[in-house]
Amino acid sequence: MDESKATNSMRTKGMDEGWPLETLAALIFDEKDGKTRLTIISSGISNISAVNRDNMEQGWRESLDKLAGHLNKAKC
Repeated sequence: MDESKATNSMRTKGMDEGWPLETLAALIFDEKDGKTRLTIISSGISNISAVNRDNMEQGWRESLDKLAGHLNKAKC
């Protein structure tokens, strides 16, 4: 699949025309009180709608919940 078709296909999955074609997420891991803290800093999203921003946050939360589930299984 060429890049333009892939981009158009991804855009149709819940993101409107205001969604940028490219974003960047920096993941920062640090220790706090004996636990790992994750900070996510996104760039390239300053012009997206509040709805898209909320959808993006929800997507991150769902992904991190899945990761936590896998990590908890690995502890057993």
